[in-house]
Amino acid sequence: MLQDILKVAKNVTGGRWAAGGNAPVISKRFWLEGFKRVFVGAQHSVKFNELFPNELEFTQTTSEEDDVHLVLEFKVNDKWGPYKVQRANRFIVHSDHLNPYIKSLESFAEKVKKNQPRLAVFGAFQMLDNFPFPKGKREERMALLQEFLADMPETTLIHFEMASFSEVAMMQSVIDNIMLYSDSLGMNEQELPNIVSMITKNTIIEFADSNPRTAIVLDQMRDIYKHFKIHSRRGLSRIHVHTLSFQAILFKDGSSWKNLKAGAAKASLIAHRHVCGDDIIQANKSRLIMDDSFQLSLVKDSGRVYFNETSPISCWKEDDYEICLAPVLVCTKVKQTAGGGDNITPAGLMLQI
Repeated sequence: MLQDILKVAKNVTGGRWAAGGNAPVISKRFWLEGFKRVFVGAQHSVKFNELFPNELEFTQTTSEEDDVHLVLEFKVNDKWGPYKVQRANRFIVHSDHLNPYIKSLESFAEKVKKNQPRLAVFGAFQMLDNFPFPKGKREERMALLQEFLADMPETTLIHFEMASFSEVAMMQSVIDNIMLYSDSLGMNEQELPNIVSMITKNTIIEFADSNPRTAIVLDQMRDIYKHFKIHSRRGLSRIHVHTLSFQAILFKDGSSWKNLKAGAAKASLIAHRHVCGDDIIQANKSRLIMDDSFQLSLVKDSGRVYFNETSPISCWKEDDYEICLAPVLVCTKVKQTAGGGDNITPAGLMLQI
């Protein structure tokens, strides 16, 4: 079925090939920003060799068959039948029967143990969500992943990049087997309330605000930090929330992370550059969605923060952590939204390690 769709897609005007996959895209961004030794826990194919730099070291052998995801990108005000698009977004179709089994786990673990990297990033576990596994197979693979994370030395920081989940059991498995063993968590504005709902109500939300108030996002970040401060096996010390209008990063005092303000700034700039497909930021392709001030919280009287045009990144101290918030110059001439988070995440991390 997917092959039939792909045959049609290849002849659509404006269609193009793009490098994809959470791990490869994250790894490529690290490489583009100057990291010359990057291991990719994924298999690659002949097409991958054309789209990715040779310097990226894939831990899995080359596959003869391309794992293709079909991405339908749509812009603001585009129409689909009677519906009108409110914001730039995408619809993705795939038929992946390899990644749900975390096939690259053993080879990636071997590379990590041998090379002792400063940072290990994990993601793409949405591929396991609602997948028809043989009985007990998913639990078996997640248990092996947990064992690997639990044995990771403290000198290697662990970042987990969240995704969209619709299955409570899988979401709980992600919390128990990955989040509890992570130093850092990354997520967007719609994944954030899903985590909060799971840790407070043990349920998944059906929908989320695509442009939530800043104070709500900050309160939810605090909820997550307080929860994992108690329950984390490793000691959660960093949270990065990337939204359409701003980047917010929280990190714990005395942790290994550094350059908090620079990390937020870099994430904000890469968000614009990736979506516009242009390294040069142009004013005529940009707009600010954020207001000139925002509340720090809705649950307590905490005052407001006002933006300073000459120093737009706002940072402040709370309890045993600090938060920095950087507004995003939102791209108005969208080229690609797919892969946005996978470019933003390494941008925030690279200056903090």
